[in-house]
Formats: sequence, C-alpha cells, structure tokens
Amino acid sequence: MEMKSMLNTALNYVVKDLSVSTNGLVLPSSDKTNPTKGIGYKWIHENNESELITAFGVYNSFQEPVPEDGCGNFDQLLDKYFKSISHCSLNDNCPGYMAWIPSGAMYASCVADFISSCSNRFVSAFMNAPSLQAIEDVVIRWFLSMIGMSDLNNAGGILTGGGSMANFQAIHAARCHCYASVCFFSITFPRGRSFAKSDWECIRIPKKKENFLLFPFFFYLKKPEDILKLTVYVSEQSHYCIDQGIQMCGIPQSNVRYIPTHSDFTIKAEIMEQRIQEDLTQGLIPMMVVAVGGTTNTGSVDDIDKVCEIGDKYGVWKHVDGAYGGFFALTKRGSKLLKGIERADSVVLDPHKSFFLPYGTGCLLVRDKSTLLKANKATGAYMHEPYALDGIPNDLSDMGPELSRRFRGLGVWLPIKMYGIEVFRKELELKLDLTQYAVQQIAAIPYMRIMTQPKLTIFAFRLEYDQVNDETKDQMNKDLLDNINKRGNIVLSAIRSCAKSESNEKGKGVDVFCLRMVILSQRTQIEQLRQAIEDIKEATQEVMQAHC
Repeated sequence: MEMKSMLNTALNYVVKDLSVSTNGLVLPSSDKTNPTKGIGYKWIHENNESELITAFGVYNSFQEPVPEDGCGNFDQLLDKYFKSISHCSLNDNCPGYMAWIPSGAMYASCVADFISSCSNRFVSAFMNAPSLQAIEDVVIRWFLSMIGMSDLNNAGGILTGGGSMANFQAIHAARCHCYASVCFFSITFPRGRSFAKSDWECIRIPKKKENFLLFPFFFYLKKPEDILKLTVYVSEQSHYCIDQGIQMCGIPQSNVRYIPTHSDFTIKAEIMEQRIQEDLTQGLIPMMVVAVGGTTNTGSVDDIDKVCEIGDKYGVWKHVDGAYGGFFALTKRGSKLLKGIERADSVVLDPHKSFFLPYGTGCLLVRDKSTLLKANKATGAYMHEPYALDGIPNDLSDMGPELSRRFRGLGVWLPIKMYGIEVFRKELELKLDLTQYAVQQIAAIPYMRIMTQPKLTIFAFRLEYDQVNDETKDQMNKDLLDNINKRGNIVLSAIRSCAKSESNEKGKGVDVFCLRMVILSQRTQIEQLRQAIEDIKEATQEVMQAHC
C-alpha cells in the first residue's frame, strides 16, 4: 500500500507539473527572485554579479547536514521539490525553449525510464537478462539501419549516458585500434626495395597479396611512447567534448589539428588531407578524422563523404559526430546532407536531441563491433567464463567502460514500438519546415540579417544597423536578446564569431554577437514560431528606438 500511495502521490504532482511546464517557459512561482525568470544575455553569458548572488543564494538555501531521522512525509517532500526546487531552473520542456539544443523528454520514454529503474535489473551480462539485452541490441540495429549501416552481422554499438560519453568511447576505440593493432597508410614504396633489420621492427609485408596491392605496408605501434605521435583531425566547429575525449585518451592537445571551415562553416577537407600529409612526413601517426553531422554552433553539416574518402585513402579511423543531426538521416533532406555517414567506422547519435527522448541516453555505433570489444573487454576473478556456444551476444559490459548501469534500451524501444518510426520522421520534417519559416520571417524584419543559413534546424541572426559603430551593434544585439527572453514566451541563446567570409584571413570568423535559434523540441509548433516572430519584431522596434 505504501508503494501504491507513493506512486499515486508522485503521479499527481508530475501530471500537474507537466500540464504547466509544457506551456510556460518559466514555471509559476511566488519567489520573485527566481534567477531564471526573464533570463537574458547577462544571465547566460556575462554572469552578472547580482544574478549570480541570487542564484548562489538559492543554492545555499538547500545546504543542510545529513538528517538523522526522516520526516516520513512523502507528499511534503514532493511539494517542496515541485514548488521550490524544480521551479528554480530553466524549463527545457517548454515549447518556447529554442536555446542551445533542447531535449524533448517524450513522456513514453520517461515512463519507460521509471519502469526500468523500478525493475532494477542488471543488464550488462547476457545471462543475467537475455531479454533485456535483446531490447538494447535491437535498438542498436534499428539505429544502424536508420543511418544506412547495412552489415548488421558485423556492425554494433552501445547505448551511453549521452553524446559526450559516446564521443569519448569512439575516440578510445580508435586509439586502441590504432595503438594496439595497426594503422594503414597508403604510402607506396618502390617494389623490390630492401629493408634494414631496423625497418622490420615497425613494418612488414602483409600476408595476403590483395592487401599488398591496396596497402603496401602496415605500420605497427610498438612502443608506449608512440601514443604521443597519434594525431586527430577535427573541424574548428567541432563540439568541445571531442577535445575532452582526446584528453581523456592521453593524446596530447598539441596533436589535435583544428581544420578551418568554409563560409558555410563546413570543414575544408582539402586542408585536412594536407595536414595528414604534413604529419606523415614528420613521423607522426594520423589516428582519426572527424566529420560533424550537424554542429552545435550553427547546425552546419560537413561533407561526410569526402572526409570518409580521405580516411580510407590514408587508413585513418573515420568518425562522425552526429549527436545533434544524425537522426535527420530519417528524412529525405537530411539523408542527402548526411551522405556518406554509413561509411564511417564510428557514429555518435544522441536520442535526447533529435529523437526527442529525455536526457541520459546517447549512442555509439561502429562498423565493426569487434573494435569495441578489443577496446573494452576485461574480466575479474568473480566474473563468468567465456560463453562456450558460438553466436551468443557479447555482454554489454564488454562493449563499453560501464559494468553496473541502468537499462537504457526500454526508454528507446517503448516509444518506437508505441508510435512507429514514421511519427519521428514526420516530426523531424516539420522541424525543418518550421526552421525555413522562421528564417523567412526574421529576414523580412527591417535591419535584420540572417548570419548562418540553416542546413538543419539551427541558425543565427543579428540586428545590423549600419549607422552605428560595431561596438554599439553588439550592444544592440545583447539588448535584443534580453528583450526577447524577458518576455517569457521563448528563450534564445547567443553565439559569437559566426560572421564568416572567404575573404577573411584564413576564413576566420569575425567576432560579432549574434542571436541563435534552435527549433527541435517536439512541443515546438507553428504557434510558438508565430509568437517568437512577434516577440522578435516588437523587441527589435524597442531596441532601435533606444539606440537610434
């Protein structure tokens, strides 16, 4: 009875909260000092001192020693959470949330997470929960098919806690593949060349003749210090979690090659190839090339096909960070932009972004699942012996660094089974349409300039009034963001350095302040976009009157 009572109490609070939170950006609160009410540029980017003090005061109000005795009142604790704790935060569930990259928190997935937590099954060992592992494995196969990886016998993957962890695990797999195994480089040497004994310590002729024709020599990493020679090639627009993953894998930051981008913020693949060639002449070892399937900054999509072509040419691990944009492969427009993603050795997807699930589920897909096994498989004295029967699925713990973890598969499987993939496809198509609508409407506002044309559902814009200097222009746009967000209907974010042209030195961006809109939540519909356009128009008029 206690369990049933707690569930009913929690359900009442959640239903009441969601009925409000999915309509308003900032939840109703009697606390007038709520630090998220009317957030603007200063709160987000300048860490305004007075607002920091307010937020820190909220934080400190919850500090207390560990209670010796519980209050015993579940209803009272939930009342405190929903009225005092949850309300002092930005509401990501709101349909007007168009900042950063929102999470949709689809209800069916939220309920699935609740069920899996209550069931509390250990999913990381196949024999412990073969049916639960089947769910996770089938979800991985569905994701593989969505991006066109058709060799489902060899391809595989793992569900992670998010895109950042998935990217780290991809870098780890690439490093282990390169360091512990072999890197292929398409450097040709004259046939018949004789090698000194020292040469054979690092190279050998492959056993198979057909491999000899494709890749004349295999370069082994024999020495521990060779890890200091590994190099990674990424766009200057790549997410910072790539840097984090590289550092966590022990690769020197100085070995990361940040490749400049074109005016549309897509990677200059020809420069990437030049850097690889330069590093090879210096005795370095190219490990990984990274293409971005939808950057967080501007939503730009690299020429994945070209990057993979370079990776194949030099035998380098090919990785695609599709955390934001990968699921757009479900759509006709997105599949064209993401052409070549199926060629990658690893792909990151983030279901809590463009698949509308709650925070806490990411995904790493690999062309060859044995690469994950080689990078992660370990054992202990208390663990089971290897399975004696061929064809038994690998333990999930052998595919990644986690042993004990929650059952993530149900939160993906249940909504797909419940709604069907066509619902997700149509929702993504709608977001692409709404983005084009928003761009057209904002571009029609006097003095407004679209700074980055959207490839998917992210774009930047800026108020450009040429009768004032650059410093005043920036201030006008900061005031514009404040004005829009303080209305409480939508929230936008900001981005700098998003003005770019080929005439700039080395194609570098001009450091200007821009407003950034992301249209992704499944709750964001045409009504919210109309309200957003109205707010932007009114805010623009007020800012122009104040400065001109």
